[in-house]
Amino acid sequence: MDIHVLQGEREMAMYNMTLDKFELTGIPPLPRGEARVEVTFDINADGILRVSARDLYTDNLQKLRISPRFYGLSREEISRMLEEAQKYAESDKKSREEVEIGIKADNMVRAARQTIEEVDLNVDSFLVDDVEIKILGVQTALANGNSQQIKATTEGLEKAVKALYRETKDKKREMAKGLDRTQDRSA
Repeated sequence: MDIHVLQGEREMAMYNMTLDKFELTGIPPLPRGEARVEVTFDINADGILRVSARDLYTDNLQKLRISPRFYGLSREEISRMLEEAQKYAESDKKSREEVEIGIKADNMVRAARQTIEEVDLNVDSFLVDDVEIKILGVQTALANGNSQQIKATTEGLEKAVKALYRETKDKKREMAKGLDRTQDRSA
């Protein structure tokens, strides 16, 4: 996993200046969203920046030390960066929102697939089919890159997954009640 140390005022990392980067190695492959890395920054009185990254699963640790001569900016550079941040604030905000919409869509697709895997056989297959169709809709919207379409299809998928989850939960509750009644009669 590459850790990039950036300096700048822009919302999107790609528009900021890279001070340095290092690799956190030895991390086992984990499902998306399950890796946990703790990153700390410390600047001492001499202006030395220390960055460390620790994988919380393996406890692997990497450190980086950057002296001020590598990240110190002139007043002109700082002014330019602040002006650019103000100039591009709206477009940066929109770009960030589009990225967040895509991430939410990906996460919802993953959650939907997991819900389908956990579904009880007694659940109405129409609900499962509806979720699968909505997954395809989100994937198509992601491929097209239209943020509004991605957002709308993701909301539809979320509703379908909630309905499927409720149905699964209700069926499990009904089965538990049935087991309780059977046990009461046999006692």
